[in-house]
Amino acid sequence: MQQEVKYIKVWKAEEDAVLKKLAFKYRAKNWKKIARELTKEIRKVRSGKQCRERYTNHLIPKKLSPIWTEKEIKSLFQYHSVYGNRWSKISRFIPCKSKNSIKNFYHSTLRRNLRRFNFGKSPDQQIRGPIFKLTKIPEIYEILTKSKSCLRRSFSDSYLSEKTLKLIQEINFQYPPSEEIEVNSISHEGHSSEDHSSELQILELDEIPILTDWESDESCIMD
Repeated sequence: MQQEVKYIKVWKAEEDAVLKKLAFKYRAKNWKKIARELTKEIRKVRSGKQCRERYTNHLIPKKLSPIWTEKEIKSLFQYHSVYGNRWSKISRFIPCKSKNSIKNFYHSTLRRNLRRFNFGKSPDQQIRGPIFKLTKIPEIYEILTKSKSCLRRSFSDSYLSEKTLKLIQEINFQYPPSEEIEVNSISHEGHSSEDHSSELQILELDEIPILTDWESDESCIMD
């Protein structure tokens, strides 16, 4: 039977790889269990404290970048289409962004694109209603998740199809304005519903995932 090697100060690349795998498996919490499995797999004795410090100080990003790359943005909407508003889950695939940063970026993107699209359009051509329902419509989801670098005319020159307009009417019939105002007053704490009359309310409904896939927009200017 192969014996375990006593504690060695230097960490090797293969140890780091196993440690990252185990930290992901146990969500970087149960360090004693992580240490036991690591020791068993690599035949080197490591304590829970050593594993935690190695992972925290060397293997996770030391600095969360406030700048979003095109790759990160694409990943966000790809994984949101799968996991919905499960921000902790999505953050595992975007290592340099916290779950709060991801959530805020997603919501701010939707609000910005909503303002751009609705600007100058007649009410019957605007996107209005409960966002957790409207973003399940592929055409609306594509509009609201466009990159910040998209030209403004890509919004002003866009109009909703008859099919999408009909779906919006059906959704707003199911969720009348009185309910929408009530939700707005809760979602935007400290602000009246009039402050956000041109915006969709942002609802935290993890149980309703987005059903569309991310598609790149050729009208966008990529960095």
